[in-house]
Amino acid sequence: MTITRRALLAAPAILAMAPASAQASKITLVVPFPPGGSTDAMARLLQSNLPPS
Repeated sequence: MTITRRALLAAPAILAMAPASAQASKITLVVPFPPGGSTDAMARLLQSNLPPS
């Protein structure tokens, strides 16, 4: 897989827009496993790094 010049130039623009679009909408994190497992612990770690809604 090769990275084109267009993709390389578009990446900073997409990354600059990401925080603005994340603040505009709520993020719902769904964990389809019961609480107390390793998946639940990982989801809680990820949730602590998300912006508050």
